[in-house]
Amino acid sequence: VKARKAAPAVPNMQYLTTDELNSAPAYMRNRLTIDKVNSAVDEVQDIFGRKYEILRMPHRQLSTEQKKLQAGYKQLEMDHPKLKGLLFISETDCKTARLVKSDQTGKNIMSVLRHVQRLKEISVGGLKCWFMVG
Repeated sequence: VKARKAAPAVPNMQYLTTDELNSAPAYMRNRLTIDKVNSAVDEVQDIFGRKYEILRMPHRQLSTEQKKLQAGYKQLEMDHPKLKGLLFISETDCKTARLVKSDQTGKNIMSVLRHVQRLKEISVGGLKCWFMVG
């Protein structure tokens, strides 16, 4: 019997403080409030959690849709060696999100999270991916 390598546990992302939000340039934070940014932190945390829960599940327990997602996640990591070993989410993972989608507010939120070093961004093959910092 071959032992499965479990997907890593997702660390918790810290909420932003008002001082951290104010440290971001005005063009980044625009009309963002601390509540909206911290709600986005919850949403990002949830996206990470759902993704890595699917990666941890045995293949036979997955629905057809989850199997497709799991295969896509693994393929993305195999196609782009820069992502190997990183806990990351991509633009595709954020499409169904309420706050961190690819509209202007979502882009501003992700910029602020990068500015305060909660996330780092890597662009691979034209796809933006974010991974948690520390």
